[in-house]
Amino acid sequence: PAPGVQDLYASWSPDGRRIAFERRARGSQSLYLMTAPEGEPEVLLADEYANSFPAWSPHSERLVFVSTRGGARNLWEIDVRSRRVHQLTSSAGVTTLPVVSADGQIAYTEYSHQVDLYWGAVDQPQETHQRLTSHTRNNFGGRVSPDGRHVAYHSDRSGDYEIWLLDRDTGS
Repeated sequence: PAPGVQDLYASWSPDGRRIAFERRARGSQSLYLMTAPEGEPEVLLADEYANSFPAWSPHSERLVFVSTRGGARNLWEIDVRSRRVHQLTSSAGVTTLPVVSADGQIAYTEYSHQVDLYWGAVDQPQETHQRLTSHTRNNFGGRVSPDGRHVAYHSDRSGDYEIWLLDRDTGS
């Protein structure tokens, strides 16, 4: 990018053909797409809202992202072809760092009075999402295993940030 412009949070499409990323320029946060590996960036979503942290759906047709378009930072989804967006979460806190598993489930971090990881289906209401962690410390950056059974994340519950692994079947 040009000097003073920042490109962040790259996300490869599962089919390997495109990269989505956040571009910050002159106070705006927009989503861009480019053909991998040498295409030119094109605007996917640029408006008055902060749009960040893109994460591809399993079929490379939609992106889950974080936006302020509903007030607080929440998860939204955009259809790459039609450019239509719809809201996935509506928390009063800050919802961020989404990842989408191969079977279309999402993991994300929610800040309110504590910081926890959540899990749920993209096409299901937030009320059906499951809280994966419940600690008075911070739990961030969930990443889903290819089979969707485990979530790796970092937490400072022991006093230092460490990588933790959660088995979704057993809760351990």
